[in-house]
Amino acid sequence: MEAIFLDATESRHINLSPKTFEKMPNLRFLAFQDKRGIKSVSLPSGLDSLPKNLRYFLWDGYPWKFLPPTFCPEMLVEFSLQDSHVEKLWNGELVCTVHVFFFLFLF
Repeated sequence: MEAIFLDATESRHINLSPKTFEKMPNLRFLAFQDKRGIKSVSLPSGLDSLPKNLRYFLWDGYPWKFLPPTFCPEMLVEFSLQDSHVEKLWNGELVCTVHVFFFLFLF
């Protein structure tokens, strides 16, 4: 599996296990969008890990104060945690890589 997109405004309450993403090493796109503030996706027991190849990470209303300790943000291109409870993203220094996208329009 490479992508998960859930529009939480159209879903009922979903509880995720701490090990939800452990067997998804190819996951690159993870988005739990919640424009209405319903916060229907929760982690009652926390989250153990996120995939190392994650490129796009959007989780409106992420419920915990911290991301998993093994979280590796090096591959991220887009990162959004609107209305979340996160207080600290990661330990240590983060060396950011700037990705530049060029669009070519042919007329």
